[in-house]
Amino acid sequence: MEHLLKAAARHLLITDTEDNMRRIAEVVRRRQAPVPDGSETGFQPRACLQSIDCIHCQGGMDGQKFRRLAEEMINGSGAILMSSYRTAEMALQAMGAGNAPSRPAGEGARQERLVPQTKPDESGRGGGFGAIVGQNEEIRAIIRLCEKIAAYDTTVLITGESGTGKELIARGIHRHSLRRERPFFAINCGGIPENLLESELFGYRKGAFTGAHRNQKGIFEEADGSTLFLDEIGELPLPMQVKLLRVLQDGEIRPLGASGTRRINVRIVAATARDLARDVRQALFREDLFYRLNVVSVDLPPLRKRPDDIPLLCRYFIEKYRQILKRDVAGISAAAMDGLRRYPWPGNIRELENLIQRGMVLAENSLIDIGQLPPGILGGKDPDSRPPVWGSFSLKEAQRQVERRMIQAALVEAGNNKSRAARLLEISYPSLLNKIKDYRLA
Repeated sequence: MEHLLKAAARHLLITDTEDNMRRIAEVVRRRQAPVPDGSETGFQPRACLQSIDCIHCQGGMDGQKFRRLAEEMINGSGAILMSSYRTAEMALQAMGAGNAPSRPAGEGARQERLVPQTKPDESGRGGGFGAIVGQNEEIRAIIRLCEKIAAYDTTVLITGESGTGKELIARGIHRHSLRRERPFFAINCGGIPENLLESELFGYRKGAFTGAHRNQKGIFEEADGSTLFLDEIGELPLPMQVKLLRVLQDGEIRPLGASGTRRINVRIVAATARDLARDVRQALFREDLFYRLNVVSVDLPPLRKRPDDIPLLCRYFIEKYRQILKRDVAGISAAAMDGLRRYPWPGNIRELENLIQRGMVLAENSLIDIGQLPPGILGGKDPDSRPPVWGSFSLKEAQRQVERRMIQAALVEAGNNKSRAARLLEISYPSLLNKIKDYRLA
């Protein structure tokens, strides 16, 4: 950055969404020229653009919009843009490079330069805790806690029902940690067959087993120096729990077929929808591993306890799928929103996202209305007199509807693996098969 700022002209405007980046740029620039103007976002300093000679700008789409605004208002000003794209070529394509006229460097004529930053945005929502939608006080308190612990290499155990955003919290912790320069790694402990799990986690050496024709790193070795998210940690078989405990205690791994161990430096963030304390009491999960993982615990509330966040989440998902589906849907009708706020959401935020996507596909005008919601979301038309969301006052029917939806959600979460779904539901495998047949879910 320093050699670029040396070339900047007398008046430099720095815009960046990161406080630290602005401070660093300002410190470097003070060594070379008068103190620059600093701004938190590219859209605040419109009034001062006409006095600016050079711009340092970072900030995704806002940065691109600001660049276009600056070009309109400043005759011949240059910009140093910091890009979150992995390569300069990708960033140039995103900026539409080649459409803007190039300008020679020198007094009275400046040149636009691109400085790529290799900080991939792994979250898909902009990264960090700012990507988490919600004003619920419990959620905001969780974010404040995670911001505090992010800088320390303690293990974190995130608990909560399926679909509550456990991985998003884990990615936020990584993005606020000192390891954020490295990619975020994740593995689902319940999604890999038990006989392959050890090689996936710890890797293997050539000749370790039939078909091992070369050395292969496991995810622990790949994540050395970074954060590893172990999702569904409660599904980890007991033999693998012993091996994971050894990694946490000693900071070493032994690949399959290796004669010795290898030191690694990996921060573990684990998550589960299970009650691990109960699993410990039932000898389904090792007590010593539970305490190793549960240094800091984060328990995410289900969506049914966050009704005020439902409109915010709906707006977020509508905007997201407007871009993807190319549908001009602006919102949700009042009647439909009332039904969404009453619904118990067994699938939580993931279920809400799927419902919004469905509603936008079926929408007949600019609003998602009652007709585009799945059967059972809404009852009668009078909100004061209609029955609950399953459409009947019968307790037996209510129990059947809730049970059916929980089984559906568990099957989706388990990737239609019925053994795993039975464990999630805490019922026996034969019992699950009978219920699937009874509810005609096969």
